[in-house]
Amino acid sequence: MSFFEKLEVWKQENIFLKYVFLNFNDYKNININIPVGLILILFALILPVIVLLTNKRRNIITFTVKQLVRHDAFSEDKAKTLSALRLSKIKSLRKMLLSSGQLSSMVKIAGYKQPSYEDYIKERKEKKKDKKKPEKFNLDEAKIYLAEEHHDKAKEIASSEITPIWKPILIIVAGILIITAVLILMPELLELLNSSLRKK
Repeated sequence: MSFFEKLEVWKQENIFLKYVFLNFNDYKNININIPVGLILILFALILPVIVLLTNKRRNIITFTVKQLVRHDAFSEDKAKTLSALRLSKIKSLRKMLLSSGQLSSMVKIAGYKQPSYEDYIKERKEKKKDKKKPEKFNLDEAKIYLAEEHHDKAKEIASSEITPIWKPILIIVAGILIITAVLILMPELLELLNSSLRKK
């Protein structure tokens, strides 16, 4: 008996494997090779990572902006260091300030010119050619402030609350329950679709 034949037997004997290896191709009239079972299970596995990382990033942005508003850092002459803002221990904040994104568009570093996307891509290509380690911008001594064009947006963000951990956990649990329900119902739905295509 070949491996694939054994797999078919295991699928029949094990209800879990039946859902894991669910494929559109199992239904003659659909006949599309899409491993829907694996796709749904993989999505359920990466969902917690996506939700938690998104929540962490949002909270870092909110807390950073709150601290800048609280310390009245609305212009370059009122810029503050990370330690003065109690932000120096947030490791990922440094990368967010130097890379292209929502935070770096709102929060500026005094004396540092934020590269455009085109310049950033060009710089990356040059760094790949040059094997020497690139010089890092020292954020320990640098001062940050809120860009003038984003003052209203900053005040709006500062008035919002830090998202508590139970909210992303609730989203993860709800998402996994929905994916599980879809996975359980999928064989019946595919069977109905297969039958309707057979009649045609």
